[in-house]
Amino acid sequence: MSTAAELFQAQVTEGKSLQQISDEIGYSRTTVSLYNSGQYRAGLAALEAAIVKTYDKRLCTHTGELIEPPACERKALSPKPFGGSARLAWWICCQSCPHKPEPKKEP
Repeated sequence: MSTAAELFQAQVTEGKSLQQISDEIGYSRTTVSLYNSGQYRAGLAALEAAIVKTYDKRLCTHTGELIEPPACERKALSPKPFGGSARLAWWICCQSCPHKPEPKKEP
């Protein structure tokens, strides 16, 4: 099962209607219904990208807010900041966070 499918099913399991999901991701209810039944094939990558963008959030251990994975990755993998105790405190928290991704290795 793809990440998008897992995120989608989690929303359904939480009790959201297909109409609510369609409103949140910006697709029609018909499209969401077809996706839910496994019958949607046209533009599947775009639909799944919208699902991931809408629902793939992480709880930041420093701010306590939900953030998107790219923002989390940028903060956690950035160089140690200079000139600001608040920025440094956030960066230090990121270094021991369970969501911190592995640095990408250059070929």
